[in-house]
Amino acid sequence: MLNTAIELELFTRIAHGTDTANKIAAELGVPARGIRLLCDSLAGSGLIIKDGEDLQLSPDAAMFLDRRSPSYLASAAGTLYSTALLRGFERLTDLVRGRGSAQESPGPSGCQPDWFDVARGLTDPAAAVRAFANTVSFPRGPIKILDIGAGDGAYGIAIAERYREAIIVAVDRPAALKVAQENAARAELGTRYQSIPGGLLAMPFGKDYDAAIIAGCLLQLDPAQIIVLMKRIRDMLKKAGQLTILEFLLEDTPDFAREYAGFGLTMLTASRRGTAYSTAEVQDMLRSSGFGSIESRRLPDAHATLLTALA
Repeated sequence: MLNTAIELELFTRIAHGTDTANKIAAELGVPARGIRLLCDSLAGSGLIIKDGEDLQLSPDAAMFLDRRSPSYLASAAGTLYSTALLRGFERLTDLVRGRGSAQESPGPSGCQPDWFDVARGLTDPAAAVRAFANTVSFPRGPIKILDIGAGDGAYGIAIAERYREAIIVAVDRPAALKVAQENAARAELGTRYQSIPGGLLAMPFGKDYDAAIIAGCLLQLDPAQIIVLMKRIRDMLKKAGQLTILEFLLEDTPDFAREYAGFGLTMLTASRRGTAYSTAEVQDMLRSSGFGSIESRRLPDAHATLLTALA
């Protein structure tokens, strides 16, 4: 129902004057009956408000589903009916019974699948990057930072803009790095932004990094792979070099359970492992990989947890 309304831009039409089922049907050139039934269902769900034949948007629909709103879901809207999510939910009964697992793939420009930000609460990517860049702390002066699973480069570029003497070395698939390098060029980082194309578990990273960052890549790896990756990072860091992780991690609290009530079911249906990791699990992986001085904090603007650890 929601996907169809988004595809027909029904919310935008209602917000800007096409505010009855008959008007919408005429504008689209479709039968009025289907539009009327769709609007009735949307009204029942609270997304639109009916007063006789007149329609208006609920406050949430006006903010997130009107294409002209600054908070419109934009490209995220398409992931609401992504193939991975739909196929996963078609198999929900089997998955609840523990029969098999979903198989997902990363998004085109990063480690997380396309649906991930939608599923965890419609995170504003720019706000997440700002929260990360404003919170992390590195030594001033010339430093070399490895950006693992760099995606479009947003996190590494934000760090480079804050730390003007830092060199960022991005690691990811070639297609992702192409986008990252274009973004770094627009930010005029020059030779301070470098890249290593290849896989996270096999590609040589080099040595003597002052720090490493991982933003949103752990979901795609199983625990054994994460420990392999963390050990590789520890070996290439200088003594007491810092690893910083930004990841959506589960917390065993009532507030967290309420805020992300539907996330667990989405993970069951559309992810290989069937769940995200908890903060405690990642902390244990860091210890098993030889890291110490582990600290964690929630970043509400990023809908994620920030962990730091020293080699």
